[in-house]
Amino acid sequence: MPSCVGRELESLGARRHAREARALAKGFPAFEAEGLGDDAIIEAASAGPRRAVLTNDRDLRRRLRRRGVPVLFVRGSAGLAVDGTL
Repeated sequence: MPSCVGRELESLGARRHAREARALAKGFPAFEAEGLGDDAIIEAASAGPRRAVLTNDRDLRRRLRRRGVPVLFVRGSAGLAVDGTL
């Protein structure tokens, strides 16, 4: 998980979804990523070893796919779907 995402989750405080996301994020190793928001996620996913991104943000998914980054997303009750090749 990019460190910029961890910082963003911490800044969201006690919101229910933020608490759930922080709990989920603890199960993944963190790596340093500079910057903020979607741009930092895209740069982190595009650099170094092949990485996939888990997001339901449509704009972020589109931008990542243009860069060749595989994206996992929640598709209703069907569970996770993959856009790209892992």
